Amino acid sequence: MAGRARRHTLDAPISLYEVHLGSWRRKPEEGNRWLTYRELAEELPVYVRDAGFTHVELMPITEHPFDGSWGYQTVGYFAPPGASARHTTSWLSSTRSIVPASV
Repeated sequence: MAGRARRHTLDAPISLYEVHLGSWRRKPEEGNRWLTYRELAEELPVYVRDAGFTHVELMPITEHPFDGSWGYQTVGYFAPPGASARHTTSWLSSTRSIVPASV
């Protein structure tokens, strides 16, 4: 926490990593499935930090009628995608895992 105040001053440079969770990474060894929220919470902070970004911007967590839209064409605003519905209980705890990583 002491180091955070030094890094988060108004004149500190920032570098945003915008990410669409549904298309960021897949598991090719498991039929190219999407990552669960818990897996995202484990892998995304490490990736973002190692790539040198200071902040993460999540694209809307919504349903997409076309997977290739990468989050730009949405329906069902503010609702986790239907394909991930079985993982929604881990969404809050996963988000709490990303935030303290202090990317």
